[in-house]
Amino acid sequence: MSLWVTTVKQLKVVRLIRNEIPDGKNSGARNVVHEFSNLLIAAFEKAQEVLEGSFDHSIHIHKKRRL
Repeated sequence: MSLWVTTVKQLKVVRLIRNEIPDGKNSGARNVVHEFSNLLIAAFEKAQEVLEGSFDHSIHIHKKRRL
């Protein structure tokens, strides 16, 4: 569960940083940061899906063992 919490926190940090970037003129640096943050967000969201699936599976196995 702590790995999932860490992933959630990292995702929040990336989104906060991205929101601080002004949407002004086309800036090469801004575009790179936006692309990089998009990649990080996608990776963290995928990690969350995997962790949630693993957690759900563990709960299911635990319930089966108790019966």
